[in-house]
Amino acid sequence: MHSERNHLAAAVRDYDEAIRLVPAFPGALNNRGIAHHRLRQLDKAIADFDRAIQLKPDHAAAFSNRGTVYLDRGYTARAIEDFSAALRLVPDDEVTFNNRGVAYSEARQYDLAIQDFDQAIRLNPSLAKAFADRGRAYLRKGDLDQAILSYDRAIVLDARNLPALNDRGTAYQRKGDLDRAVRDFDQALRIAPDFVEARFNRAGVHIRAGRLDDALRDMDEVARLEPDWSECFARRALVHLKAGRFDAAIRDANKALRIRSGNAVAFYVRGVARREKGDENGADADVTQAARQDDGVAAHMAGFGVRGDDGPHDRTIRETTDRLRQTPADVELLKRRALAYQGKDQLDRAIADFDEAIRLNPSDAGAHFGRGTVNWLRAEFDLAIKDLDEAIRLDSSSAEAFRQRALVRLELRLEAGAIADYDQAIRLKPDYVHGLISRGLAYANTGQIEKAMADFAEALRVDPASAKAHNSRALTHAADGQYDKALVDHGKAVELSPLDPEILTDRAYTLFLDNRRDAALDDVEEARFLNSTHARTYFLHGRILAAKDSASQAIDSFSTALKLDPDHRLSRLERAEAYRSLRMYAFARSDYDEVLRRDASNVVALYGRALTLGAAGDFEPAIADLDRLIELQPTHAAGLSSRCWYGVMVARLEQALKDCDESLRLRPGDWDTLDSRGFVHLLAGRNDAAIADYNAVLQSAQDVATSLYGRGVAKQRKGDAVGAGADFAAAKALQSDIAEEMARYGLR
Repeated sequence: MHSERNHLAAAVRDYDEAIRLVPAFPGALNNRGIAHHRLRQLDKAIADFDRAIQLKPDHAAAFSNRGTVYLDRGYTARAIEDFSAALRLVPDDEVTFNNRGVAYSEARQYDLAIQDFDQAIRLNPSLAKAFADRGRAYLRKGDLDQAILSYDRAIVLDARNLPALNDRGTAYQRKGDLDRAVRDFDQALRIAPDFVEARFNRAGVHIRAGRLDDALRDMDEVARLEPDWSECFARRALVHLKAGRFDAAIRDANKALRIRSGNAVAFYVRGVARREKGDENGADADVTQAARQDDGVAAHMAGFGVRGDDGPHDRTIRETTDRLRQTPADVELLKRRALAYQGKDQLDRAIADFDEAIRLNPSDAGAHFGRGTVNWLRAEFDLAIKDLDEAIRLDSSSAEAFRQRALVRLELRLEAGAIADYDQAIRLKPDYVHGLISRGLAYANTGQIEKAMADFAEALRVDPASAKAHNSRALTHAADGQYDKALVDHGKAVELSPLDPEILTDRAYTLFLDNRRDAALDDVEEARFLNSTHARTYFLHGRILAAKDSASQAIDSFSTALKLDPDHRLSRLERAEAYRSLRMYAFARSDYDEVLRRDASNVVALYGRALTLGAAGDFEPAIADLDRLIELQPTHAAGLSSRCWYGVMVARLEQALKDCDESLRLRPGDWDTLDSRGFVHLLAGRNDAAIADYNAVLQSAQDVATSLYGRGVAKQRKGDAVGAGADFAAAKALQSDIAEEMARYGLR
């Protein structure tokens, strides 16, 4: 591998030199892109293929190669687009058909994938990879017999085809033919003893067959080969569990969760092991968490003969349902079952039980309170207020009801009413710590910092060990920019409650605001380990990664946040920004569109979508977005600057000049806007004005190729050939294709 990397690095250097000598050389760019891809320098590979396609729009190989990199990065939609473009140019390329089939399969469009594999096989009946890949599509589709037939043919064509042997073993395993499955895994491992996936799968067959010592030997070897693979430790934990080694099972499950905090199998196995050790609460929490991560985990584990008991909410539901069959009009049982449904996030069922309880006894304050709380969780705030009003009318001594109504009023931005409710809750219960903390946060949100601090101090006087009070005061300090004070309180909160993921996430945010990104990342990753179902934690994880220039990883975190909470607007907006930074404009546009569908006046999304459209050359819709943005926020200097530039692109020079002038009035000396205004002057024939703007740019930023080139053009027009030549040379030294770029903008 070392020698291969050296060879590829040398190839890159050779291509660098070729491109330096001939910058517009699409073949060299394509080949350098291939070398970058093999070196796993994916961003550089994409940049090379982009440039090759820009220079030669019918470069089928560059489209196909870029599609392969996108597929490698998991961007299946972009991969399919590129493979399709390549096939329009070269319609009989079996490799591209096969690659597009793989992309369709990854996108779970199995029928389209199989059509492409069939076409690849028609074009080349000896293409073993196409048979193997078609087998995998059938396997994922659940058609085990067709999968095995495809794998059979792949193995006839290539007896050492490891993916086909491994996948055929998996197909036999799913059919229940464990002996034939083991034979395929054995054959794969004879060819490649370090083939981790086959060893992992063979261990699964051994577990099902009760050969636990064989399974453990396989999993020990997998752990040696892949010490950072979460699934490895989760499966070894399963082996220990089946063998009755519960402490070892818990240790391995913990390792799995440290590596990947959302591993459902690890949660499930740890839960069953904890129950065997008598830790019912821990067991219930783990089994519930496993189901949240993957609602099919129980069925999957049952295939290995492992079953987790119901959690506490399930037991309550089962018990109350049995009793309600005997006494269907029992209001207390209905309320208990409703609370259990609420605990399982089955809010519609909870509402149905509270409805029935209220029908049976309209004067039950607790039922109105419960239904109001569930409606709050469902974001049905008006219904929640109505129920809580009724609960308070029926029982005006409930501090919790006033506090709950305050929470709903805060959602409706009725801060004064919320504070009045907190006042009432605290009057009823002077030592009400949660009420004091909540009122303190309400004061903080309305800018009444002194009153907020007084409430937090009183809460800590009543309960010095209140982690929430320390954390809330920390958040207030942080919002006021007092990060050092905030971190002292955060530290105390973490000391008091070290396993609270929300407190760790809050401290991570303060650290992030204080530009202590590595420490913030440590906290947020620990929070993810403790609770992998909290969208806000993944959102913050993405923000930190984006700030550390890890846009691809940030996108993964934002995507997880959106999977957990599809309405998490900030995650969608930040993911759009990350996509745009990677020049993945179609994906960025999709996210911006969704944000603006929900909030048509979102200034950040309007600006981001405008830049995305502009980057794709769609200047008119970009200007329309900027028009709306500037209508909403007339002092948006960056928006005015962008509209100036896009105005140049559509030859609206007079309006462009006005926009640049206004942007510079708001943000004097901004070199990017000066560069744009210089270009406006240049196109309008105002050479002296253009030179003045370009001089201002180059005084503040001496390495701007466009300003050097533009100034050279203005000097040339004025007869200064020497000055023009010097500027052209300096511009080309910075950017070899600057003349071509400026020509695309209309300057020759």
